[in-house]
Amino acid sequence: DNFFKNIETYAQENEYEYLLIDPFYPPLKPKGQEDFSLLVEKSELLKKFGSPQKKHRLRGGDFGNVFGFWKLKELGPQIEIYKLQYD
Repeated sequence: DNFFKNIETYAQENEYEYLLIDPFYPPLKPKGQEDFSLLVEKSELLKKFGSPQKKHRLRGGDFGNVFGFWKLKELGPQIEIYKLQYD
């Protein structure tokens, strides 16, 4: 079974209150793969920080030019924090 098919029920039954996600991961999601959108659409975005890197994809081992790190405002993925709300 697909884990994401029942993600809202799973989160509610296990009393999850918050969701922390990188909305751009995985970057090449297979067609038809579900994600956390069912939880996010009903929830309140509390905070968003960071920014996705176009030149430095650290997850894939693409470090690019090491001197480019000094020019980055933030290193790492974009992170969003949601306060989960259920029906």
